[in-house]
Amino acid sequence: MLVDLHAHLLPGMDDGPATEAEAIKLGIKAMDEGVEYLVLTPKYGYSKKQRNRAEEVKQALTSLRQSFIEAELPLRIYAAHEIPVTKDLMDRFEDGELLSLDGKGKYYLVEFPDKKIPNYVYEVIDDLLDKGVTPVIANPENNRVFAKDVNELYDFIEAGCLAQISASAYVGEYGPEVQDLCYQMLENNLAHIIASDVHQVADSFNMRKAFKRIEEVYGQDTVHYLQENARHIFNGEAIERRMPVED
Repeated sequence: MLVDLHAHLLPGMDDGPATEAEAIKLGIKAMDEGVEYLVLTPKYGYSKKQRNRAEEVKQALTSLRQSFIEAELPLRIYAAHEIPVTKDLMDRFEDGELLSLDGKGKYYLVEFPDKKIPNYVYEVIDDLLDKGVTPVIANPENNRVFAKDVNELYDFIEAGCLAQISASAYVGEYGPEVQDLCYQMLENNLAHIIASDVHQVADSFNMRKAFKRIEEVYGQDTVHYLQENARHIFNGEAIERRMPVED
């Protein structure tokens, strides 16, 4: 059971595919990678005009599921949000506007600001943790603060967060510096999930390639650990955490 917890396939939402035909092509790519369960994660509050509210996302999911059935594509798709951490995130959380990765409200995919981590981010993360929610930090390899000092990510992991790195970043599609940061995060047990974060038909999932390289470097046990983490999160279950290491 291979689960991809972060992908942008819902047509017309954020910067994902424009049409359902393009989404179907991406669905075929996912199955070619061995993905059986795909969580579609449009960004909440993408723009002032396009908020990607929970009901809108659910409606888009229902439509795409029907298109997959008609295309005889057996990929199982679900919906969540990729949630930028903003000052009012807890208001949206309390309103029930945010969709979790597991459907049970235990795990939420959150996106940090890329250039700096304002004080309110720490406050929001603490509020989520206090409510029994586990924030899953999306693509920390893209964050300049973590790139400068990976121990900044350690602090969040030590507090109770999890982190998801993208398969494409791990295999080097975004350059050697980002790739090296992915390596460091894995080695220090600061990354818990590999996901595709695909957006467009031209994108590669790179799941097979990433797991093959991880097996070559760290062994099958680490591949199993990462894949089981994704499965447990999807099911709303606790994961087995490896002890994070400061650099």
